[in-house]
Amino acid sequence: MSSGKFDFKTFVAKNEEMPSYSPMSDERKQLEETLERYTDKIADIPIIIGDEQIRTSEVKYQVCVSIEKSQSSFTQISLVESK
Repeated sequence: MSSGKFDFKTFVAKNEEMPSYSPMSDERKQLEETLERYTDKIADIPIIIGDEQIRTSEVKYQVCVSIEKSQSSFTQISLVESK
């Protein structure tokens, strides 16, 4: 392929193997451990415009549906069109 030509007739695409996440598998154990680290924690998500982080007193919370006890907090602002 370094010659700049690509042979579509002989090329075979192959996807990565997908983890099974079956019960008792290493992938499942690692996933559950990672999710547990985020349980009961609140992630602070500011509004970022350019290099500036914007926070207001109007904070909202969003429950993470995949981790029932986890929440994220975010700032809500209203954009006002300048005249």
